[in-house]
Amino acid sequence: MAACKRIREVIADDYDRASDRGISKKLLKSIVKERGLLRKIASLTEQLESDERSEREMLLDKKALKLLETPSYITDLVDLRS
Repeated sequence: MAACKRIREVIADDYDRASDRGISKKLLKSIVKERGLLRKIASLTEQLESDERSEREMLLDKKALKLLETPSYITDLVDLRS
């Protein structure tokens, strides 16, 4: 428990130092969270077998082509996530 508290304190200090240098804490936290999510996405792909990765890429390419053909690309982006 104490170790976790120390880690949280270090992180908070880092955000404070960034804030002192003019970087928005909210923006920095957003970037950190986004990078974490990107690592999770990459991990999902890495867990697939090579044939599954190929199929995944093929499906994503087909979906991307469909997005270019339709004017309602925002709606299609939502469908892509489901």
